[in-house]
Amino acid sequence: GFLYSKAKNFIKPVYLSLNKQPKSITFDEIPSELKDIIIGLTLGDLYIRRRNKNTSLHFKQSLIHGDYILHLYTLFQEYCNMAPKIKDAVLKGKTHQSIYFDTLTYEAFNNFHELFYKDKKKLVPSNIQELLTARSISYWAMDDGNPDRSGFIFNTHSFSLEEVELLVKALKFKFDLNCSIHTRTNNPHKSHLIYVKAESWEHFKSLIEPYVIPHFSYKLRLR
Repeated sequence: GFLYSKAKNFIKPVYLSLNKQPKSITFDEIPSELKDIIIGLTLGDLYIRRRNKNTSLHFKQSLIHGDYILHLYTLFQEYCNMAPKIKDAVLKGKTHQSIYFDTLTYEAFNNFHELFYKDKKKLVPSNIQELLTARSISYWAMDDGNPDRSGFIFNTHSFSLEEVELLVKALKFKFDLNCSIHTRTNNPHKSHLIYVKAESWEHFKSLIEPYVIPHFSYKLRLR
């Protein structure tokens, strides 16, 4: 079938595969590119849901980023039996629309849940440096980052200071990106954001540009 969105600048139909999904997959059968993308997205907004013995992936964004969700759907639709859906939620008297989809549950996805979750809380794996690739960083940036002044901000609010320090070290030692940590206080909580410094902007841009979709060209300061 085809899916049409109501969102502005988002009118092209996307073909939704009607092929049967595999009943089971092994971790090795997941393409390495998708593994890289899952790593990056989990540092952002991707929710990995453990259901009994198996695990599913939950993708969700504001409807204005519908093009992005459809892009992700084209990558993961082999593991889905649903098309992306639009959902309304009322917050402080205002209606907010989001678009989301879920994969089926697979044992092969358990690896990602075990890597990133402990006691139902998302965390940064201790071996994140070896897991990150340029593709991972690109999808992390698209999912939960934005240009800021002359650099770039990763919105790592949900991680502890120690976890954010681990990410900063990984970005430096594996990709030679100079970053600093910006702490914001929202009483009684503190959150820690990663700022890619202006001196590393061109290098950072060259790393992620091959993977950034047109919808997010503003994150590269191309529009």
